[in-house]
Amino acid sequence: MAEYRPKVEQAAFRQAHEVRKKALARGARHTPRRGSSRIRT
Repeated sequence: MAEYRPKVEQAAFRQAHEVRKKALARGARHTPRRGSSRIRT
């Protein structure tokens, strides 16, 4: 399963990355509820 990476997974990963970048750009003042711990780290 690790070898096979569907496009959907890649898209989701990219979206999460963009959200993290946006949060960092805003100064991480208001972080989204889901994945907040990941962004803080």
